[in-house]
Amino acid sequence: MQALPDQVTADISTALGWVLALVAAVCVAKILFVGARMAWDHQHTPGVESPVGAEFAAAVLGWILAAAAAGGIAATLLGGSSDPTPTPDPGGNLVEQIEQVNPPLEGQQR
Repeated sequence: MQALPDQVTADISTALGWVLALVAAVCVAKILFVGARMAWDHQHTPGVESPVGAEFAAAVLGWILAAAAAGGIAATLLGGSSDPTPTPDPGGNLVEQIEQVNPPLEGQQR
C-alpha cells in the first residue's frame, strides 16, 4: 500500500474536520434547544414532571459520543493512509510483475 499524497491527506483531514465541526454544532444546538425547553417548562409549569432532564443528559452524552466517534474515525482513516515502509516500484506492466512473483509453469508461455 502506497502512502497517500500530502494534498490528498490534507483534503481528507479538512473534510473530516468539517464533518466533526458539523456534528458538534448539531449536538450543541440540540443541547441549547433542550436547555431552553427545560427552562420554559420550569418557569411556566412548575412542579410538573417532564423527561426533559433526561433528554438534556442524553443530548450532552450524545455530543460526547459523536465527537469521540468522529475523532476516532478521522484518526483511523488518516493513520491508515500512511505506509511506514514504502515498497520500491518494480516497474514494467502488471503481467510482468505477476510473472516475477509467480513464474509460469514449465511448458507454458504467454
